[in-house]
Amino acid sequence: MTQPAEEIPTDTPRPASCAFMLPVATPPNAVVFASGKLTVIDMMRAGAIISLVATLTILLFLHALAMPVLGFGWAG
Repeated sequence: MTQPAEEIPTDTPRPASCAFMLPVATPPNAVVFASGKLTVIDMMRAGAIISLVATLTILLFLHALAMPVLGFGWAG
């Protein structure tokens, strides 16, 4: 593992908080699911794409902008 131990607590929880896939993840998801027009599979397909984009965006931001400010990582 080449990643320093200090980075693991900052990298891990942010992408994990991007739970867009399931009907119970956010109140708007529950409302849309309750309409009966979408299935769980439909929500999982869209949510998987959103979660992947959000995870990559957060990690890119963290490593490109936050690491120099925090003073550790490859940019420090």
